[in-house]
Amino acid sequence: MEPSSDGKVRRLSACRKRDKHASNTKCPHLRTLIAVGPYTSTPDKLCWISSESIYLVVLELQDSSIDVVPTSVGNLFNLRYLGLRCTKVKSLPKSITKLLNLQTLDLKSTSIEKLPEGMRKLNRLRHLFADTFTEETVPESQFFKGVIGPKGLSCLEQLQTIETIEASTELGKQLEKMEELRSICIDNVKASHCKDLFTTLLRKQHLSSLLVSASDSKEKLCLEDNEMTSVELHKLVIRGCLAEGILCNFIFPDKKNKVKHLSLNSCQFEDDPLQLLAEHLPELTCLRFNNVKCKPDLVLAEGKFRFLKTLFLKGMISVQQLTIHDGAIPKVEAFYLDTIPNLKKVPDGFQSLRFLKKLWLLGVAPEFRTEWTAKGWHQKLCIVDIRVEE
Repeated sequence: MEPSSDGKVRRLSACRKRDKHASNTKCPHLRTLIAVGPYTSTPDKLCWISSESIYLVVLELQDSSIDVVPTSVGNLFNLRYLGLRCTKVKSLPKSITKLLNLQTLDLKSTSIEKLPEGMRKLNRLRHLFADTFTEETVPESQFFKGVIGPKGLSCLEQLQTIETIEASTELGKQLEKMEELRSICIDNVKASHCKDLFTTLLRKQHLSSLLVSASDSKEKLCLEDNEMTSVELHKLVIRGCLAEGILCNFIFPDKKNKVKHLSLNSCQFEDDPLQLLAEHLPELTCLRFNNVKCKPDLVLAEGKFRFLKTLFLKGMISVQQLTIHDGAIPKVEAFYLDTIPNLKKVPDGFQSLRFLKKLWLLGVAPEFRTEWTAKGWHQKLCIVDIRVEE
C-alpha cells in the first residue's frame, strides 16, 4: 500500500497471501490495484472494488482465483489497463464495452474464446492480448488457440498489438484500417485466407512482429506476389507449410530487412535452410527450427550468422549431418539440438564456439551419445550448462 502525500491510498499491491482485512479497507482514491496470485482476488472482492474505487486506472488480476468478471466492472470509466491473464475467466460481461478509455486488455491464457460484439466501441484500445490453450481440443501442430474477433473489429483503428486472433475470411479486410499495427499473432490460418490476409499484412509500414499459425501442419500458406513493405520487421514466426520459395522471394526481397528473430515450424525446404537464410538474414540473433523438413546435410558456413546468439533445432528427422565451420556462429551463447534421431555424429565445430554458455543435446541417437563419451567431449568444452540425453 502506497499512500500519497495527502494520505490517500493511490496504489495497492497484494501478492499471493489472502488479506482478511482487504475487503474492509476503503480506498475511494485508488488508481492502481495489483492483486497477483491464487488467493488475492475473488468475484465478491472485485464487485467491492468496482463499486468503491471507481477511479481505478490499472487493475491487474493475473493468476488470481477470479472466474467471473462482474457486470459492475463497467463502472470503472477511467480504466486504462485490465489484466486477467492466467485466470479461469470464460467470458466478458457486456458492460466491458463501457470502458471507453481502456487501452490495454490482457486475456492471455484464459478460457475466453470469443470477444463481445460491442467491443467495437473501445476505439482507444491499443493492446489486445488474448489466447487460450486446451490440450484436448487443440491439434498437435498448434501451440495455442486464438480468440474469435468481434464484428466491427475494423473500428479499433488504434490497435498496435493483437495477440492472438483466429483467422477468418473477413480478417484481412478488418485489419486494413489499423495503420498503427506493430505486432500481431494469427492462428488457424487456412490457404483460403492467405490472399486477403497477407496482402493487408505485408503493407503494414510499422509491423515489427508477425506470428502466423496454420490450421494444421499440412495447410500450405501462400503469400501470392506481394512483398513485405515494412523495414521494421524484427520478429517472424511461421507455424505451417510455406509454398516453395515464399520465404526468401517475397518476405525477404533484399538485404535491407532487420529481422533478428526467426522461428519456423513444420516448414519444408528442398535445400539447406541454413545456407538459404544466411544470404537473406545477416542480422539474425535467434533462429529456431521445429519439425522442419530439408536435405540430410546442414552447413553453418563461415561468416554467415555473425550476430546469432541462440540456435534451436528440434524434430528435424531428415538431418543426418551437421557441419559447423570455424567462425560460422562466433557469438552464439545457446545451442539446442532436440530430437534429431538420425544425427549420429557429433559436429566437430563445437570447439570453435568460444562464447557458448549453454549446450543442450536432447533425444540424441545412441551412436551420438557413444561418440560423445568416447571422445571426451564433455571435458573438451568449457561450458557452464551442458546436457546430453538420449
